[in-house]
Amino acid sequence: MGGGVGEAREESGLTMSAWLETLWTKLGNLSDADPLSALLGLAALALALFTYFKAKPITHTTTTVGDGSINGGTNNSVDNSKHTHTYSSDPADKALIRELANDNGSKYGDGFKAGYEKAAEDTRKLAQAPNATFIQKEAAADLDIGKNDKAFQSAHIQELAAAAQAQESNAEAAKWARHQAVFEQIRMPNSQAALDAMLRAVRYEPSNPDNFWLLGDAYRRKGDNSNALAAYYSMKQLLDKTLLLQPTRPPLLRDLSVSFNKIAGVLEAQGERAGALVEYRKSLAIAEKLAASDPSNADWQRDLSVSFNKIAGVLEAQGERAAALVEYRKSLAIAEKLAASDPSNADWQADLAVSYLRIVQTGELPRTQNLDYAKKALAILQSLDTANKLKAYQKQWPASVRQMVAELEP
Repeated sequence: MGGGVGEAREESGLTMSAWLETLWTKLGNLSDADPLSALLGLAALALALFTYFKAKPITHTTTTVGDGSINGGTNNSVDNSKHTHTYSSDPADKALIRELANDNGSKYGDGFKAGYEKAAEDTRKLAQAPNATFIQKEAAADLDIGKNDKAFQSAHIQELAAAAQAQESNAEAAKWARHQAVFEQIRMPNSQAALDAMLRAVRYEPSNPDNFWLLGDAYRRKGDNSNALAAYYSMKQLLDKTLLLQPTRPPLLRDLSVSFNKIAGVLEAQGERAGALVEYRKSLAIAEKLAASDPSNADWQRDLSVSFNKIAGVLEAQGERAAALVEYRKSLAIAEKLAASDPSNADWQADLAVSYLRIVQTGELPRTQNLDYAKKALAILQSLDTANKLKAYQKQWPASVRQMVAELEP
């Protein structure tokens, strides 16, 4: 048997990823072996991993950054028994991907869209490399038909490979951990594996505010507002430090605006409306500056519209409906401009419909005006429905608004 596992790997010319993939495959084949062979095989693989990764411990950690601590579970492993189901390729499941891609509650403003696209892009790049492994090629092929299981496996192997190369901050391992969180959230919404992946990303690269942003989102989906708030405060502190050196850099300012929104969202969910309103107004101040600096930037204009809506929502919940109406109208003015600028953009059309309905639901306008707004919203939603552009969670909207119109009519 001479020579260590690491030496055998180097002599064979295998890359780190290929070697890990071989172990992954062999581990899956052990279920077909007799009990004694299986036991010996598991022992050999355990020894191999111990040797290769220098017995890096799996620990329960507490990551402390900024204004709070985040309690995590195991951060060096993934329970692969959680990843045995096959993602369906039927239209309903594909609609779920599209829905998640526009979820406003996650990292990239428009939700998973940018995160998923980046993860898919990196996965396909691996498959196109001359030394691409079988799993890497399979992962790219599966992405093309709406599956994510192989992509998750490929990303996990890449994470392990990167983690073995560095003991300190490891941006590459963190990147692949983030990709796993995206793939897993789509495969199994609110899964523990997505949260575990983000805990590992934070451990690999604790100086990256994006990691805490996504970690906070993962905690919120699990209903853990306390740890979510700690993550968002950590994100904000890291951005504050970076902005000391680059105080006018727009992407950083936008991220800071989002951090205030994230903090406010948790406070609002906890019933702390006064505190939430303070944070939403901080976000609004930044959004207003960015939008004024470049009126042609549609993303910044939409950010501003969202900020007005957030503030209006808290005011309305506090019973300040007249004040809420003022903010909703500011949001509507932006939504109308965006929708008019691109009638083919289904998201902006839906935003406009929702803006009309929010104004109606304040109850501050005469019945005739409410009826006019409700009819405008219904026309938009019916048009989107006819064009099959409504997301899964929007499918019931036309029926609800038709009922609203009927109730408002004389």
